[in-house]
Amino acid sequence: MNNLEKLAKSCDLLIVESLEMLHVFEITIRVTKNLFERFESVKEEEVKNHFNFSKHLTYLNSYLTITIIDLAVNLKGLSNANSNWERIFFIKNAFLVIFESTNKLDVNKHAFIYQNIKKDYSEFIPKCESFNEKLKLFIQEPHFKLIRKVRNNLSAHIESKFEKYYSIAFSLDGEECGKIIHSFIEILSDLQPILQELQSRINNKNVLINAKYQKLNINA
Repeated sequence: MNNLEKLAKSCDLLIVESLEMLHVFEITIRVTKNLFERFESVKEEEVKNHFNFSKHLTYLNSYLTITIIDLAVNLKGLSNANSNWERIFFIKNAFLVIFESTNKLDVNKHAFIYQNIKKDYSEFIPKCESFNEKLKLFIQEPHFKLIRKVRNNLSAHIESKFEKYYSIAFSLDGEECGKIIHSFIEILSDLQPILQELQSRINNKNVLINAKYQKLNINA
């Protein structure tokens, strides 16, 4: 078993666990949206804000999980590739996902979420900042120039000059690109338990708020 196969093998359990999480998030989103709609007309802005925060955090959690699954599946595909073109296909897919997610998963850029974490769950801020720092360092690494180059010429955009496209595509080293993909999966995997713990805390609060209003027989 070569290094690429070893990296891909480590993704098997990750894919299974992430798919299970995604199913839970799908249910959570439906429940949270129903609660948000139910309590939309209550006077307490704090209650409405909480359910809105819960909904948006679940969206972020879902996006994170989808990204991890996509990268893990592409890494497995890269490991099992039987031709150069298959190898190129999985690399350019993975690099596109990485490039797009570096922007979308920066917690600081989700102002509404970040403000609510800072206000009500401030103990999570250092963990979020630690993740953002790892993300920042990843973007500053030389390999990110390759990720951008592949994204701009092979995946998000297709270079019209065949010589340039061919040169970039066939210069990609499968094992090196596999290491880059795996390293980014590891960074995202650091954020996953943080957001899951936060999501669990918020879901518990959802239950308490709903129970309180049911007891008071207040319906939106």
